Amino acid sequence: MAGGEDPLAWDSSGPGNPDPIDYLKSQAITQTATITNTGSCARTILAATASGQNPANFNGVNLLDTLTTTDYNPSTGQYGLAGDVVVHGLSMIALKSGGQTIPITATNLLKSWQQPNGGWNIADPCVCGPPTWCCSTYGADIDATGTAIQALVAAGEPVTSPVILDALAFLDQYQGNDGGWDAFGGPAGNTNSTAWAVQGIMAALQDPQGAGWVRDNQSAWDLLLRVQDPTGYFEYSDPPPPWSTDLVLNTIQAIPALAGKPFPYLDEMWVGRARVETNLLNGDFYAMALYAQDVNQTSTAEMRYRPAGGAWGDWQPMARVPTAADAAFVRTVSGLDPGTYQFEFGFDDVQDGIFQGASLQSTEASWIMVYLPALLKNATP
Repeated sequence: MAGGEDPLAWDSSGPGNPDPIDYLKSQAITQTATITNTGSCARTILAATASGQNPANFNGVNLLDTLTTTDYNPSTGQYGLAGDVVVHGLSMIALKSGGQTIPITATNLLKSWQQPNGGWNIADPCVCGPPTWCCSTYGADIDATGTAIQALVAAGEPVTSPVILDALAFLDQYQGNDGGWDAFGGPAGNTNSTAWAVQGIMAALQDPQGAGWVRDNQSAWDLLLRVQDPTGYFEYSDPPPPWSTDLVLNTIQAIPALAGKPFPYLDEMWVGRARVETNLLNGDFYAMALYAQDVNQTSTAEMRYRPAGGAWGDWQPMARVPTAADAAFVRTVSGLDPGTYQFEFGFDDVQDGIFQGASLQSTEASWIMVYLPALLKNATP
């Protein structure tokens, strides 16, 4: 689904030609203990909503009710087993995808687990030795941090809040020189951790290929593409460790990251950094809001500007430039005096729950009138 394919069209050759969604539906009936495991339930809700299914009636099973009642402790705000950070975050994301309101207690609980360095462990408390969890080399876990960022943004946490900025600072600190991340402190990034980090970065409305996320001219994209085998699957790392044999899991992790789709990938609009370019010849400002994901094409974008430190002008609509299932928005501003201007962009996708107030971005640009000297060429005798 993240790769733009319809899972309902992926029929098998077995009896009745079942597709992957048919299989998930069969599990909701025949393996109740499995499907109602909190993590499995959350992931199934994500699969259901992304494929256009109703998670409240998934082959007769109300997965949303299971997640919000059986799997939720309202007194603590915890989904799943106590202290399971990753499953708790996935549950919050699943609720968002199912159109549910994420309880503030669940959001606050996830925030309370943030470590002093800005990241999250896979469990809280996090100590080594069965049956408890083992902490990461970094004092927090890359995968869990990527999950937590996506969950908090899904819950409405502003991407400019300290909790999100601290989380991004954690990821920035431990990005490797190959452009990727490794949850275990290794020198080379691995596919899974890199993909989770990338999705978290995109959920926070940043561009993983932008200058701030490049190391030695290598981005996370470079690492992910480097570990892809010519036949299509993704290795765990380059070179792969002898114990890494789950090529399906590696590939499943890599696709949403490369497709630019953080969870929950509905028809919502996730916008990367807007930018403004200046035409130094005439002083025009060309504003662009790129990196938009809007499958049902219901989003809009607006912008406003002001002289640096001055009064804001009115919001002005931006023109949509469709590119397949994605979108970009542009607007040209002409006739401004030389100087520095601040620009603010708002993105709306009311049908899918994205509103301008939660999706503001800002930047600034300048233009200076340049007077070129007149050059006289001596006549040749």
